[in-house]
Amino acid sequence: IEVTFSISPKLRRLPHHDPETLPVEDFHWKLHFGHDGRLPGQDVRFVDVLRGFVRGMTFLPPGTTTVLRADLGPGALAGVNVQTQAAFTVPISGDPVLAPTLLKIDYDGKRFLPALPA
Repeated sequence: IEVTFSISPKLRRLPHHDPETLPVEDFHWKLHFGHDGRLPGQDVRFVDVLRGFVRGMTFLPPGTTTVLRADLGPGALAGVNVQTQAAFTVPISGDPVLAPTLLKIDYDGKRFLPALPA
């Protein structure tokens, strides 16, 4: 069990008191995950395992279009909003493709709606 706390903004303001101003990496990794949680019986931090799965990060405000470039191979492409837990998963199969592939992801603030281009 990990317990964290923060100083009151009345005493001293910290960047994490205004999470919307943080860079996406700090918002995701520092604000939503513990710093030293280890996998059971291993000397590997859970957050480091998760970082190994990440191919790109960005804020995706509702009603906007965002482009991420990533090398993809067989498996799945997934995304999650760490605040609302809205998520999507798109299966990826076949041989890796060297040309960029576009995936349109609509987000209405509550759910993701991924769609491959026609």
